Amino acid sequence: MSRDVLVVGAGMAGLTVAAARVAAGDRVTVIDKGRRHGGRMATRRVDGVAYDTGVASFAVRGASLRAELAGWIATGDAGPVDGQADHFRGVPSMRALPTAIAQASGAAVRLATTVTGLRVRDGRWEATVEEGREQPARATIGADALVITAPAPQSAALLRSADMGGTPLAAPSTLAMLDAVTYAPCLAVLVRPAEDSSALPHTVLPHTILVDAGASAAHFDGDRAAAAAAVAAEASERLGVALVVVHVHGWRYAQVTSGIDAPALRDDSAGAPLVLAGDLFQVHHDVGDGQRLEGVECAFLSGRAGAALLGAG
Repeated sequence: MSRDVLVVGAGMAGLTVAAARVAAGDRVTVIDKGRRHGGRMATRRVDGVAYDTGVASFAVRGASLRAELAGWIATGDAGPVDGQADHFRGVPSMRALPTAIAQASGAAVRLATTVTGLRVRDGRWEATVEEGREQPARATIGADALVITAPAPQSAALLRSADMGGTPLAAPSTLAMLDAVTYAPCLAVLVRPAEDSSALPHTVLPHTILVDAGASAAHFDGDRAAAAAAVAAEASERLGVALVVVHVHGWRYAQVTSGIDAPALRDDSAGAPLVLAGDLFQVHHDVGDGQRLEGVECAFLSGRAGAALLGAG
């Protein structure tokens, strides 16, 4: 039986859920507060130059993602990273890959759309959303099933927006698991050579420096400009070329440091199907040898598992 499925999050997990549920015959709407697809598979253009600001590359170890990757390579949406075995990226930029997945999925994708409230009425989800950034318009989206792929703190906050009866929209055990997830932040410093770069080595062309977790945490809520300047100065000395900072972006939930030991989670305690998926789920048995994956592959496998949890209706 075909259902209306609402997916919150247009990163790899959300888009994987969407494609799988459309293939199963459901009508799927994906919403994301960002202006572009991909979440941390992000690209920003500054002065005509494209910088990958989040995920620099993704490893492929399991059979499921490797099979999907073959199709992405065939369509020219992904390719290998030079010098890194089993690492790949979107082509021509990282964001190009999730954009292509979204366009091929058959789902309706609504970007720059923020969920401001959730409720269950008559066995169906109702999401109140605001669309647009400058003058947001309020709308309501109804769905038979809801899939949330946002970082754990954001997911928990949404589910604690109480229903009409004053009851949270997920079981206490589900909220407790979300509350226990921890993350490391990351500052992405976009740099370019101070002078003409046409004759410079590839390593010093305009690129993104991803700051380590410790330094990112120390400066995330402080003076990011000063921190970025220090990072650029260190790189300039190391490379022997003066670099200037063109932008600094902060990813508060860049890397899961303690996740949930499950592929995905279904919770029907609010009276309608709810599935949680994303890279915060850290167990995927099809990879073998008990490997705990991170990043894009983890999100992909969790998306597959989350879609399967809706299979029984």
